[in-house]
Amino acid sequence: MNVEKALLEEADFIARQQRGRVSRLEADLQELLERKAQIEADLDNARRSAERRGTYVPVQGHQRFCPRCWIIDGKKGELRGVPSSTGDDIEKCQSCAREYPIPSRT
Repeated sequence: MNVEKALLEEADFIARQQRGRVSRLEADLQELLERKAQIEADLDNARRSAERRGTYVPVQGHQRFCPRCWIIDGKKGELRGVPSSTGDDIEKCQSCAREYPIPSRT
């Protein structure tokens, strides 16, 4: 086998390997782009949370609202009282299930 033929065969082999990498690299890139978009959305949401704190209203009429749902998601998660064995009141969010112990008035 002459040198030129051997080098051409090696070039063909390398090119086949690289073609095989294309689909894997494209999938990796797509995954990274999706992750980047999610991080950008989370970052934007985190930046807006300080603004939402300024507009949080914990009680409107007889309805109480979850601070987490409002600050994190900008949504009004309704709070409902749940039984407690400690004597404190517990408010549980109907959206995120977070519980808030409210010290009893003494």
